[in-house]
Amino acid sequence: MRIILGFLFTIMIAAICVSIYQTKKVKGRLAQKISVFLIMALITLIVNAISYITTSYFWAVVAVNAYCACIDWTLLCMLHYVEEYTQILKINRTVRGILFGAIMVDNLILAGNIFLNLVFKVDPVVVEGEVFYTAAAYQSKSLFHILVAYSLVALNAILLIVKAMKTPRFYRTQYFVILSLFTLVVVACVASLAMGSLIDLSVFFYFIMALAVSPFSLYFIPRKLADRTMNFALNDMSEMVFCFDLQGSCVYFNKRVATDFEYIDIKAAAEQSFAEWFAQNQMENKENLQWIEKKLVGGKVRHLESVYHKLTDGRNECIGYFFVVTDRTEEVENYRKEHYRVTHDELTGLYNKEYFFEQVEQVLKNNPDKTYYLLCTNIYGFKIYNELFGEASGDEVLLTQADLMRKTTGISDVYGRLSEDEFGMLVAEEFFFEDKIIQHTLTLRNEFSNSLYSMHIYVGVYVAKNLEEPVEQMCNKARLAIDSIKGKYDTVFAYFDESLLEKTLSEQKLVGQLEKALDEEQFCIYLQPQVTADGTVVGAEALMRWQHPERGLLSPGSFVAASEHTGLLWKVDRYIWEEAVRRLKIWQSIQKTDWYISVNISLSDFFHIDIYETLVGLVEKYKIEPRNLKLELGESMLMQEHQEQMDMLLKLRNYGFEILIDDFGSGYSSLNMLKDNNVDALKIDMKFLQGGGKKERSWAILQSIIDLAKELEMQVVAEGVETEEQMQRLKAVGCSCYQGYYFAKPMPVDEFEYQYM
Repeated sequence: MRIILGFLFTIMIAAICVSIYQTKKVKGRLAQKISVFLIMALITLIVNAISYITTSYFWAVVAVNAYCACIDWTLLCMLHYVEEYTQILKINRTVRGILFGAIMVDNLILAGNIFLNLVFKVDPVVVEGEVFYTAAAYQSKSLFHILVAYSLVALNAILLIVKAMKTPRFYRTQYFVILSLFTLVVVACVASLAMGSLIDLSVFFYFIMALAVSPFSLYFIPRKLADRTMNFALNDMSEMVFCFDLQGSCVYFNKRVATDFEYIDIKAAAEQSFAEWFAQNQMENKENLQWIEKKLVGGKVRHLESVYHKLTDGRNECIGYFFVVTDRTEEVENYRKEHYRVTHDELTGLYNKEYFFEQVEQVLKNNPDKTYYLLCTNIYGFKIYNELFGEASGDEVLLTQADLMRKTTGISDVYGRLSEDEFGMLVAEEFFFEDKIIQHTLTLRNEFSNSLYSMHIYVGVYVAKNLEEPVEQMCNKARLAIDSIKGKYDTVFAYFDESLLEKTLSEQKLVGQLEKALDEEQFCIYLQPQVTADGTVVGAEALMRWQHPERGLLSPGSFVAASEHTGLLWKVDRYIWEEAVRRLKIWQSIQKTDWYISVNISLSDFFHIDIYETLVGLVEKYKIEPRNLKLELGESMLMQEHQEQMDMLLKLRNYGFEILIDDFGSGYSSLNMLKDNNVDALKIDMKFLQGGGKKERSWAILQSIIDLAKELEMQVVAEGVETEEQMQRLKAVGCSCYQGYYFAKPMPVDEFEYQYM
């Protein structure tokens, strides 16, 4: 029996040692208090074991008395632990001193009992032929020991009971477990004393309680609380969570899964999907993985992002798998919408300029062996169309053109809207059919042309050969091709060639020389006379020329457009105005006070200088009559109806200048323009009569315009007169002033003066 008891005590002592070791790993006051209590419990257990195992009477007496003394200290250590554990009472110094003093007195009594037997005696008991020693014949002085021990028992029990009653139900278990085991220890002790048992049965419950103190005090509720928190957090997550064991059985899924898949057998579906996925991806050696896939769930396409993790234990052995699945459908759709918004034109749904360039570059890079045509289209005078018919009608034009482009190109081709009325297409050679594209442009023209506006679309084509060339540069070359045919109403297509680039570079070079040309007065005016029906010269139009030192005499067509784009045209215009005013001053000195010179005002002049101050300043500087300097403005400029420009023209007219609408009838004239603008004369371009075979109808319209001008007390000047027939017909319909090659070409000033003065 002694061997069995020794074996049991060895196991209990070892278990307490392990518990002490684990507890010391934990930081904090509570862990420290538990460690001290367990160490004292270990000492008590060792002393008790000695009392049973020793065969020496003396050492048995010492061990039994020491065991009783250790119980006092163990209960005191337990009180310190319970005080920290319950946090409902702080024992003051006085009570601590009393308890400590009482234990010391009891320990002294027990020490004396070894020799005097004042508390109890230790008698031998024979069990199965073996002699054991146990306390017997308790004396009155044992009451002090019982009083000290059970006072400590009572204090511990009270603190645990009060805490268990006051704390929320969730926390009661940790206190009730300790209290219950402690109660069993006390009951077992009392029962052992009452029965005179050789073995103190309370030792075994005491051992169980000692082992329970650390896990229930330090781990049980924190883990339970963590589990509850984790479960709450998992169920509150917007993500779906699945957990599988090593056999592929779904052991857990959170509330989000149950909400999203309430109409199916979730466990069975999850296990089937997991088995198929695991087999396909060979995940045995992979720790984690993240991917997104499109799935049909409940009849709806959903984009699901999955994160896989392998679960391992402390030895890094796999114990299961879990997945966190996030529904990214809304994000994917929002991304697609945002991506579409930043890459597509809002009105037409075609690619915007930046994305068009990007896609063209990608297509060319992916197909280096194929030939592609890059096309740019431009609607001539689209801004005027918007002014005439409103932006809604203009949007309809653009939408129609976008639809036609989709029909024109192949499936793999790229198309986009590059600016307001400019579109781009990248067409593979096998889908490039010029006739088809022309037909579509004619469809657009026929649908939206009317008596006020004749729509014309130009197409510039660049054959993409150099794949390293920037796409924007390719588009610029296609635009150069368009520039080469602008104004030619019988032409739609133009192909880029290097001569166009050379011409453009040449024009740009000229623009770069403009400043120097102005400083060196290389510009001059040519005059084209304006005459009456009987051939009398009444004035002239000033036309600019550039006497280039290297290239000779240049007409405006070679430099005006480029200089306007670079913002230098206003300087040339102002120079020409002053030359005209200076010439009028000379004419005035030779009594030609009725002769006038008309000068052109471009739209860019309004944005760079104060036209009123400039023209009035010139008139006053040279002291001429403002009526002798007539101002010609293009009808397209007047059609824009900017209030500031209209106010400016009214001021000029009130000052005495005469305002003419240039090229009336050749563009997009509107009766509203005649109603709302204060102008003095119309210059009708004879190109009005060109094109088509219904000339009589054109003459009838011309007759109506002249009659209307007379009703509005406006003069009419017919320019571009080239034949006797035209002159006679104009005379017949009431036109009294003419300009054109029939009378004279533009000529230098000195030649004009020599011939007509």
